[in-house]
Amino acid sequence: MTNHTIFFSTLLLLADLVVAQEPQEFSSPNEKKDSLSSLSVIPLKSAQASKVLRLVIKQYDKDMNKINEKYKYHVSATFRHDSLAPFTARCVVSPYAGMDFFDNISVFTENFVYDGQYDLTEVDSILIQRYLKHFARMSPTYVPMIYSLHSGGSLGLNMKNLLYPLVEYGMTQQYYNYSVSRIEDSAGRRVYRIVFSRNKKKKQYMYAGNVYNVGEVTGTAYFDGKTMRLTQFKGRARRPTDRYDINIRYRNDYEEKNDTLVLKQTIIVWEAGHTEIQARVTRLE
Repeated sequence: MTNHTIFFSTLLLLADLVVAQEPQEFSSPNEKKDSLSSLSVIPLKSAQASKVLRLVIKQYDKDMNKINEKYKYHVSATFRHDSLAPFTARCVVSPYAGMDFFDNISVFTENFVYDGQYDLTEVDSILIQRYLKHFARMSPTYVPMIYSLHSGGSLGLNMKNLLYPLVEYGMTQQYYNYSVSRIEDSAGRRVYRIVFSRNKKKKQYMYAGNVYNVGEVTGTAYFDGKTMRLTQFKGRARRPTDRYDINIRYRNDYEEKNDTLVLKQTIIVWEAGHTEIQARVTRLE
């Protein structure tokens, strides 16, 4: 078996996705910084926090169901596995870019470029582009399932969906601990910061009388104080497998365009097994 076959069967079919070190740009100069010297940070009490949570989830749901015009996004990723030579891949996708790209698997990739020392088969090329499209779609309420695409794969996953903190108010109350702060500057501009962590007392997910050990998304979300729209999400996702947890760190930045919340960029870091990957999604103006 050639190194090429070993590399791609391990990387793409078993999907052992990991990054050894968080990239420098994961914390950008534009990241929200709660500097007490210039900002007023006020933790909200339980009743106020609950009210804000209801409002932002309601607005998030509205924004999720809006579809904007088509935008082009550049998606790039660097893959590494053990001592094998790394490779990079990139492409452009053109989805209807609202809060979510919806069924972006049906979106065609353009300008696909592979840069590495291994020769790609047609299947390799298709799989890599599929992963790039999944990276583009990542959001506070979408983390792709990582699964074996061929019968020879051995990575077992709990295929139930993850727990997400912004999908439904009741689920958030039951399965998450959260804190809400109001942040204001000297000009009176306001944002809300909500920090979501998993409720440790609710380790198992109950559904239809069954118990599931599912993963979850946690993190910190920032919302505009006037519109209650999401402006940034810094998330961590955990997907359990039969061998280890797949851990994903990512950051989404959003902005308004034509009264629709649109993805501006996403930075992604994956951690699992012996493979590493770093990805970036950037909207092309």
